[in-house]
Amino acid sequence: MIMNTKMQMAVLLLNEFKQNLNSGKPLRISDIAKKHDKSADYLQQVATVLRKLGWITSVRGPGGGYILARETIIFSEVVKEFAGRKYTSCDRSVLPLMSQITSRCENLSIFNATQN
Repeated sequence: MIMNTKMQMAVLLLNEFKQNLNSGKPLRISDIAKKHDKSADYLQQVATVLRKLGWITSVRGPGGGYILARETIIFSEVVKEFAGRKYTSCDRSVLPLMSQITSRCENLSIFNATQN
């Protein structure tokens, strides 16, 4: 399976939010876009989907941005939302992107916020 651009950006955003978790401060999409040389408008579209799914929460006001709203995100959930189909078989080409690998992709966590 080849990851489409929206799925890649969703994984990128989720991993950025996970890495920022211990700081306690929200991340701004513009900062992530600059760091990875990506379109802020496109990342904002993906962040809006993640927020509507309840995976991230927006924080308003000065110093606002986004923070994680869930402790664990399963890779098959990301695929289902961004590829429009249930991912049922492991494709070894996507495994290096994941920080936690299990024997079945349905249980493959992109991250678990309680683990470093």
